[in-house]
Amino acid sequence: VDITTGKVLSTDDLTGDFGTASDYDPQAVIDKYESEGYQFVKSDYPANGEVFGQNGVVQHYIIQLKEKTTNYTPDNNPKKLDLTKTVTRTINYVDANGKQLAPSVTQTITFTRNATVNEVTGQVTYTDWQPSGNDDYNAVESPAVKGYTPTQKTVEAENNVSVNSTDQVVNVVYTADKPATPEHKPSEPDKKPATPEHKPSEPA
Repeated sequence: VDITTGKVLSTDDLTGDFGTASDYDPQAVIDKYESEGYQFVKSDYPANGEVFGQNGVVQHYIIQLKEKTTNYTPDNNPKKLDLTKTVTRTINYVDANGKQLAPSVTQTITFTRNATVNEVTGQVTYTDWQPSGNDDYNAVESPAVKGYTPTQKTVEAENNVSVNSTDQVVNVVYTADKPATPEHKPSEPDKKPATPEHKPSEPA
């Protein structure tokens, strides 16, 4: 009997002469069902076999089994179940033509869940997704690039990212700085050397 559902899996009828013992061994049946995913619970069939008694008196014995379930986690996942998912935000730093000016930054949030598999029916039951750490994207300062100014100094933080969020790509565009115009000063005219004052010589 499957005690999970109450279903009678099979029935074996035993017959024999009065006072004799049956050589029936239920272990083969138990092994068969265990190979199909069942787990043995208990049996009230006599360990030494049924002794046939009074004619017309039917004895009933029940072997109880239950549907075995197995728990799986991301660290123990031989069935390759869907237990891990990542959501990312990639920040690119480019000029107006799309040329990369600085290394991209990729932020990743990982979500995990557990699963329980019914080894008889194959039904999989999942727990809710949970972030394995922080579920926020931190704010990211745009790096300095010589000769350029970013149109976005900071990519803002984003809170409460969910497992259903789509991957994001953020392009921070840098504009080229205008070359500085040198200050022009009019040149000053050359100064003429001072002419020494000439005094007439006095007579002796």
